[in-house]
Amino acid sequence: MMPDITARVVGEFLPVLDNLERALAADCSDEGYKKGVQMIYDSFNETLEKLGVEKVPTEDFDPSMHQAVQQVQSDDHESGKIVTVFQNGYRIGTKVLRFAMVSVAQ
Repeated sequence: MMPDITARVVGEFLPVLDNLERALAADCSDEGYKKGVQMIYDSFNETLEKLGVEKVPTEDFDPSMHQAVQQVQSDDHESGKIVTVFQNGYRIGTKVLRFAMVSVAQ
């Protein structure tokens, strides 16, 4: 019962993690502010790690962990390889909390 509760609660916090990642990717001239956001992000990830949460691997496409939202031609990737990750996926053990949204090479 407890892992299901953890998965549900963590799932509710994933949009917050997404927003922190967007904030870190944005241009910012205030290094102190950027450092503060990075510290919050790192702390958030450490907490998730303690709960057994990990990012879904994003090398080979696996429909049990990935949602392909686009297929693309790529000279740099073999067919079935993930080209771009649009949104990270997360899991606890084998339980997927959120599928990774990806583009896949044809």
